[in-house]
Amino acid sequence: MDRRGQLAAAAYDAASTAMLLLASPGLAWQLFLRPEEWKPRLGGRPSSPGRESRRGPVIWLHAASVGEVAAMAPLAAEVRRLRPDASLLVTTVTETGRQRSRDLIPSADWHTLLPVDLRWLTRHAVEFWRPSALLIAETELWPSLVREAKRAGATVCLVNGRISGASFDLYRRISWLTRHVLGYFDLLAVQTSIDAQRVISLGAGPSRVVITGSLKYDLKGAAADGQLSRPVLGIPEKSRLLVAGSTRDGEEELVVAAIARIADRVADLYVVIAPRHRKRFGEVARILKRRGIGFRRRSMGERHRGEQVLLLDTIGELSRVYGLADLAFVGGSLLPFGGHNPLEPAYHGVPVLFGPYMTNSRESAGRLREVGGGVEVSGPDELARMCERLLLDEEERRRRGAAARLVVENESGVAARVAELLAERAII
Repeated sequence: MDRRGQLAAAAYDAASTAMLLLASPGLAWQLFLRPEEWKPRLGGRPSSPGRESRRGPVIWLHAASVGEVAAMAPLAAEVRRLRPDASLLVTTVTETGRQRSRDLIPSADWHTLLPVDLRWLTRHAVEFWRPSALLIAETELWPSLVREAKRAGATVCLVNGRISGASFDLYRRISWLTRHVLGYFDLLAVQTSIDAQRVISLGAGPSRVVITGSLKYDLKGAAADGQLSRPVLGIPEKSRLLVAGSTRDGEEELVVAAIARIADRVADLYVVIAPRHRKRFGEVARILKRRGIGFRRRSMGERHRGEQVLLLDTIGELSRVYGLADLAFVGGSLLPFGGHNPLEPAYHGVPVLFGPYMTNSRESAGRLREVGGGVEVSGPDELARMCERLLLDEEERRRRGAAARLVVENESGVAARVAELLAERAII
């Protein structure tokens, strides 16, 4: 490490330590309330079997939360195919991500939470697991984790890499640290040419940057994770089903307003609302009550009693519920959250609506728009108009759904290509 790199690492360590000290009272309370969740974050060893149960080298896969886990799942399967001798460790930042990783990556040997990114905590974790490779999904550039893994002799790779406009601006402002961290990566497999240009301008060596496409086109694992049907969910078989998935704070009011506008004009309308985060479940229920809209909660196991809305207050079922829909709206897009994955409903041949804020899935949203499988709506009024139009026009709905499905089919196979690249570059 050169002098500039040493200074960057020291500055990051000092800032991280200061933040930990400031947060320590709250962390102590969280450790008391949820020890199984916070012990691994603060350096505790996992309760599941550790090093004694490993076989062969350890390949460490890291994904932030639910969406990144779903994207990483097909790659994990391909890595397992190419390296059956290896043990797989999956870490996530969130507890819901860890729970989902157990469902989508059952072949992994361990599922645990990522330690807080302090040098002494990440060094402890790296020394415990002794990984031969560290594969990090999307934009999880944790300086201490990357540095300690590299120091211990692991190969380090970014997979499904993407750099949003907001992230690019942030990384440029801390270029003294970003350039240092990128220098540790043996390979950066990014989604698009824009991502490649951005990561190179931030300091990555061009020879280590490869454009691979998005892992989110390989959705078989998430979509096939168990079976759901309309009768199982208590949804009338002949209803016109709109699924509003991954909605965010402030969006549910807009979606509910759109539902109210078209409820009398679309016969047999039924709506599933699936908030992105668990903490929104109660608030969305209150919004529906205030609006006087009949609903029930999936978690309660209640039967259909003539209500018009099912609140999907569970984790891990949305991908399959999309498969039951006539039309889907993908949230995080009417307000500036960056948007969520429009390929999940497209995989099932369901036409997709999304708002103007799709920076996190700009490439896939663009392809869906080009072929007519996806429609961008400017706001709640246009959302209501397009929902009414497509729910009432079965022929247009089928045409757009087929186009959406074709986008996924034409771009699938990314996971196999990335895994082969990792083997070719001796990353795994």
